[in-house]
Amino acid sequence: MSTKISHEAQAVIDRIARHKYDAKNVDRAAIEGAINRHLSALNLPPRPFKWCATSKEGWGAARDAAWGAAGGAAWDAARGAARGAAIGAAELNALSAFNHPTQAKLVAIWLPMVDAFNAGLWLYWITPNSVICVDQPSLHIADNRLHREDGPAVEWPAGEAYYFWRGTSVPKEWIENRAGLTAKTALQWPNVEQRRAACEILGWHRVLSELKAKTIDKHDNPQVGELLEVSLPDAGKERFLRVLCGTNREFAIPVPKTMKTAIAAQAWTWGLSADEFQIPEVRT
Repeated sequence: MSTKISHEAQAVIDRIARHKYDAKNVDRAAIEGAINRHLSALNLPPRPFKWCATSKEGWGAARDAAWGAAGGAAWDAARGAARGAAIGAAELNALSAFNHPTQAKLVAIWLPMVDAFNAGLWLYWITPNSVICVDQPSLHIADNRLHREDGPAVEWPAGEAYYFWRGTSVPKEWIENRAGLTAKTALQWPNVEQRRAACEILGWHRVLSELKAKTIDKHDNPQVGELLEVSLPDAGKERFLRVLCGTNREFAIPVPKTMKTAIAAQAWTWGLSADEFQIPEVRT
């Protein structure tokens, strides 16, 4: 069963999708006006705004509000602006199918958060005595993933920053001081996704050449790959399958030490035996 999206809701969704995360484009007055409309629709009185320059500062202010609130009623709401905007779009779409005063009330509550989001709101907490807001950071996005090769992918002007490589959070040092990242660190890193990112940052040629990889078997098809053996510091001999994926990115996959051919290693990655595995066609 297909879900139909109303024209009005689609227009809101398109507004959200076009949003650019840029710390320089924050309109606090517009955000405050939108949140005041949100409060009014909730039948809540207006209250002073407290602006925070980073998410850490915002969470700290929210914790302080929690300790100061009677009975632990720290806030009426603690939400990300993007989530509030998405709820607004969903409620507006529901109104097209359920035109009822109750649904219209929900639209009045949540639709202002679309305006707040587009004006640059990142996080907000509605506490009994104030509204705590955090400006949006600048986000660097490539292929719908957080990614930046020469600095933080998430950054606030006040200094808070986070580093990502193709959607994976990585330590600051891997980006800011690449010379300090070694093949040993990359291949022994405990987190699998971060290990992959570290090897991509270094480049697989460098990783395997630094470790003086020995070729065990090499298939004619680069998408099947080359079976390599390396001696990892403090870990002994390990085997990797170096392959070229369909997007022409080279990467290496740890495989069992018992693998003797590239095609057997490739089949193992799919949970198949070498006899069951079908070699992909090489497209030219």
